[in-house]
Amino acid sequence: MDHPTERSPRPRDRKAQLAGLAAELFRARGFHGVGINDIAAAAGITGPALYRHFADKQAVLSYVVLSGIDDMERATTETLSDVDLPAPAQVNALLGTLAAQAVERREVAALWRWEGRHLPREGRREIRRRSGAVLEAWSKALLALRPELTPDDAELLCWAGLSVFGSVSVHHTSVAKKRFAQILVQLAESVLHVTLPEPAG
Repeated sequence: MDHPTERSPRPRDRKAQLAGLAAELFRARGFHGVGINDIAAAAGITGPALYRHFADKQAVLSYVVLSGIDDMERATTETLSDVDLPAPAQVNALLGTLAAQAVERREVAALWRWEGRHLPREGRREIRRRSGAVLEAWSKALLALRPELTPDDAELLCWAGLSVFGSVSVHHTSVAKKRFAQILVQLAESVLHVTLPEPAG
């Protein structure tokens, strides 16, 4: 009796897997140095098969960058909504989560920083809106920790703190992931606690 040919199961989140492969290619070669067929070849599929998941190369880039925003939003909600944690513990927990994410997904920071200009206008607008909302939540948390700051100064320090995590896109030194995340947390904490100069008057 003949048995039907068994097919290997597809990954549960094939779209995310394809985006991850594309992200590494974009990071290594730049957005313009990668074609749809390159991404498909890296995944072991054909170009037309890739189009079943993404409309075009820009859609792949948008998916990767927005998935990084998703991670930031999730980390922000989970840590800053814990009312049982005092402000210092909330901020510390948030920094720890963001550092771990940055180390695990270096390509997201790199693509956001260097290749974001290739996103469609609506994609750039959505990233600005969502990242702005995240930074607003961070600023409120920092103001709870440092009430002497003005809202503008708190926002400035949060943007500077974010740049610490974004810097992973240009690091080339090999450091164990756990240690790397610890260093990022220490740097971000130093940034958030810096004493800003008085405005010139």
